[in-house]
Amino acid sequence: MMDTRIVLPLSSALPPIAATVSVNPSTGRATYRVTGRRLAGAFDIYPHTDQHAAMPNRLTVITGTGTGTDGVLGRRANLPVVNGITVRATATWTVDQINARAPLGPRRATMSCNGRSRRASAGRTVPIDTASYTAAIMSALVRDYATRTDLPDLLAAAALVTGPTRLRALNTHTIQPLAEQISDLTARLATHESVAAELAALLGQHPTRNARRPRRKARRRRMANRRPGRRAGSRAPRARQH
Repeated sequence: MMDTRIVLPLSSALPPIAATVSVNPSTGRATYRVTGRRLAGAFDIYPHTDQHAAMPNRLTVITGTGTGTDGVLGRRANLPVVNGITVRATATWTVDQINARAPLGPRRATMSCNGRSRRASAGRTVPIDTASYTAAIMSALVRDYATRTDLPDLLAAAALVTGPTRLRALNTHTIQPLAEQISDLTARLATHESVAAELAALLGQHPTRNARRPRRKARRRRMANRRPGRRAGSRAPRARQH
């Protein structure tokens, strides 16, 4: 891995920071070791893939250095010290958010004492000034990574690392169960279609059975309205005029 030294602007209210960038071309992971005003430490950036895509479409930034599975609260080295506070933070950007330069800050952060193993005020969030500073740093780092000329190669490398595990999981937990459901539904559909075809053929052979019969009550009512000795359909005689 070759180290590259860069300077990144943050905003008009914050001074720029310096970073030494180390990129692992076989995994796509990059480590930024940063220094600046009241700032020293490292951040890892690695491509992240959701379940509906083969290629990575997200970038995750996490404070400190370590593996991709240890999490923000895991055993990470070189945690950044910002404004005298050791910060743990992580954030994930989609490609669209990065292209739109959407301002995103740490999704979760806790603070600890300066360089000590025991964290003070565990569970408390980082003060607003420090959190804003950290968010600006993480935004600048992820945008630098997203504009690298070798970004397609890094994304492909990350996909190859996680590809075998994801493929097994897709086949076992998604594709195979769905295929079994489709097979079962197809068999049930064929059974119902067969019954429907037999019923249609039966009704076609006996059309009179499907005819609507007159209601008995209606027939009784019509019979009751008829006078004795008068034929059905005959008119009653008119009254004689005087």
